Amino acid sequence: MYTRQNEKNKALTFLTEKQNVFIESGLGYGLSDFLYSIADAMDFDDSALIQIDLSEVISKKQLESKIKTDAGADISQIIFHYISHHDEKIILHFKNCSNDLDEDAVSYLRSLTNQISSTNPNSIIVFSSDVFIRAFRDISVKLDSLSYNEVSLILKNRFEERTFSHEELHSFHTLSEGIVKKLDRIIYYLDDASAQDVIEKKSLFVGVSYFETISEKTLKQIETLKTSTSDTLSFTLIKILSILKNGESLKNITKSKIGRDIDLDNIKKIVDMGIAKTIMIDNNTHIAKINPIVKDYIISGMQIEEINAISSEFLNITIVETKDGLKINSTNRRVLEQGYSTEGDNGCYLLVRNIFECKHNLDKFVDTPEEYERHLRHLSRLSTLSLRYVYALKNACVYNEVISSSLELLEAYGDTPPPHYYKYYLFIASSFRILGKYKDAKTYLEKCLNTCPSDDKPTLSECYVQELYLLEKTDEGKAIELAKRRKKEFRTSSIAHIVSDSVLSLNKPKQERIKSLTSLVRKSRKLNFHTLANNISLDLNKERKPQDRISSLDEVLHYETSSYNQCRALLVKYETFEENNMLENIQDEDIAKLRNVYNYLFNQRFDHLFKRCHILLWKIAEYRKNLDIIFMIYYKGQTIWILNNDTESEEEYSERFISLLN
Repeated sequence: MYTRQNEKNKALTFLTEKQNVFIESGLGYGLSDFLYSIADAMDFDDSALIQIDLSEVISKKQLESKIKTDAGADISQIIFHYISHHDEKIILHFKNCSNDLDEDAVSYLRSLTNQISSTNPNSIIVFSSDVFIRAFRDISVKLDSLSYNEVSLILKNRFEERTFSHEELHSFHTLSEGIVKKLDRIIYYLDDASAQDVIEKKSLFVGVSYFETISEKTLKQIETLKTSTSDTLSFTLIKILSILKNGESLKNITKSKIGRDIDLDNIKKIVDMGIAKTIMIDNNTHIAKINPIVKDYIISGMQIEEINAISSEFLNITIVETKDGLKINSTNRRVLEQGYSTEGDNGCYLLVRNIFECKHNLDKFVDTPEEYERHLRHLSRLSTLSLRYVYALKNACVYNEVISSSLELLEAYGDTPPPHYYKYYLFIASSFRILGKYKDAKTYLEKCLNTCPSDDKPTLSECYVQELYLLEKTDEGKAIELAKRRKKEFRTSSIAHIVSDSVLSLNKPKQERIKSLTSLVRKSRKLNFHTLANNISLDLNKERKPQDRISSLDEVLHYETSSYNQCRALLVKYETFEENNMLENIQDEDIAKLRNVYNYLFNQRFDHLFKRCHILLWKIAEYRKNLDIIFMIYYKGQTIWILNNDTESEEEYSERFISLLN
């Protein structure tokens, strides 16, 4: 399977060329499984394995003593044995290397590699740690938690006979948090239960210790932070990040009352301990993110009042209400836009926490009518905030997050749905349609139509537009019939009326259709419906000759703020270059844009557009003889081909990949 294939190939290269590798792997990220896959690939799966735990080692003297304790022999005896038995295979694993290792200890470790490899070509040495150690940067491979696509791939491989829905896969990724041991627990239950049964099991992880992965040293360090008055701020930071499980920037942390005095030293301290990491989202944005296993451990020791207090305070920092409307704070918006494989931003998680707290207060802790009214007003505010938040996600073009957040929020409200809850169904339907999942889109559109009040004309109008778009993809005849029947219900200056005319143009001869769509683009621009104008313009481009497309696509890119439409326009633009044999005109900055498009389409699972982008980038890479691009897109492409059962593409690109390497 193609999970972590880039990391695996990098590790195999280091082991083949140098016989040693350093693997940075967070707690619970599946280091053991990764090492097994490497050993299997090198035919070392039945070799001797010696593991030396260096979690408490700092000096060379301690290192020599630890080798003797864990291996049962000192290093000279080990080296002598493998000189005498140089045909024996051995894996020597120095695990839990500390960031505190002194220079002598590191130099000694690196020299061992040369001594053992020079005497036994069948030996490999692995160093591993939950932190990055600069001394090993020349042989370093980094493992992260499993992404949504990797979780999907593992489940597909494990349960070949079963099909999981989009919502179920997102639930499994959210529940597991990309942690291998948690995913194993999910798989354990899936062997004998339906996906929904597993998702709804409240005690899924109860009674299972996920903390045994945490070393004794780290547990002691956490306890020291907890009890030491000089480390109060660092422990406060750990608690904040445990609630903000998807990470946060130092700038936003210090906006809170509880975190206002936290500084970079506190972040560095917990990163060096290996319980958190920093993620560079872009040149101006870094976030700190706690390890999910440590998060569970910390939360298990927190009082619910403290959890609720942090959740309440950071909700207003994460989702900002201004006079111009609701905004997701800039850091969390960048997390979403860059498609980094956290589980999205913190907005939905904090909203759900606050909704649960408010509902609990209404049920249990109301002494006076005034207090009841206060909690009721707060719940009303949260319901408004939730809907506006999902709308902001939709505008950010992160459609998977729209779906998962809508479903989580609806579940949080339970049997007492908020006002306008039917709009969540519309957001879900629209997102599924854009993602190309038309059956799911139809299901949720029908849910919206069945629950939307007859006096909510704007929502019903949006439903009509979505129905037209959906039928346009699935049954053009029905789309045209619907547009003919209902077009006159809407004002001529409305989006619904313009979309109706766009659909009706499908029935016209080519030149008449071009004329009609061109007129609709001008009309939409005049009414400031720029996204609609761009959608029509992209449809219009299909009717134009390749050489006439570029200027109109540049116009789309000039007006467009939607990431999705920008990606569509850029893809068509560079496809046009390729169709006209103009690959030499595609510059480095164009390739950088296309790589961003490729990653966005991969993360959001726009499978049809992804395939087109893959084909285009592969042609460009072949033309330029750029193996970096080939490696980047090959494994991501294989992931999508396998998930979609696209055996033809999987085999085609495997053959082309092997051919290029040879």
